[in-house]
Amino acid sequence: MRRIVYINKIDNLTDFVWGEKQVSLKLAKTRNLQGRLSGKMEYLGFDLQDKAVLHTLTLEIVKSYEIEGEVLDLEQLRSSLAQTLSKILQKADFWKVHSMTLLNEHQQKMINRLLDGFSGKLTTSKWGKICKYSHDTALRDIQYLTGKDILHKEASGGRSTNYELKEMPCENSV
Repeated sequence: MRRIVYINKIDNLTDFVWGEKQVSLKLAKTRNLQGRLSGKMEYLGFDLQDKAVLHTLTLEIVKSYEIEGEVLDLEQLRSSLAQTLSKILQKADFWKVHSMTLLNEHQQKMINRLLDGFSGKLTTSKWGKICKYSHDTALRDIQYLTGKDILHKEASGGRSTNYELKEMPCENSV
């Protein structure tokens, strides 16, 4: 078994010199394999691509920490990455679906807040306070987004109406 020596572990690092020809050949071979892998990935569905990306990211992070002398729990790291990537992919999917929807700056800001995990109930009053404009303008924004199937009223109803993002079928999953 070949022993891996990381550059930060080399004695007399200031005397270290790269073998340019050896590095260039290995780098060229790696780039060729990377290109071939990218080509094959294009034929995979999103689910398999996402799983491959998650696996690769997990291994890269584990290797980076290994270089520093720390050992990470692979499954715990994979779970954490999957959760983070899921939120990112959901947001990307939303904006991809609604890329042609005309939205003002405040609507975009509020949608991003909702996608990032807005805490509490979204009401017309909260919308107006966050965007710093009148209740009527907030209501018009919300009605516009409801008409575009972006927001909908929560089923609970009650004294004041709460709004939330409408569920989208998830194109990407991890």
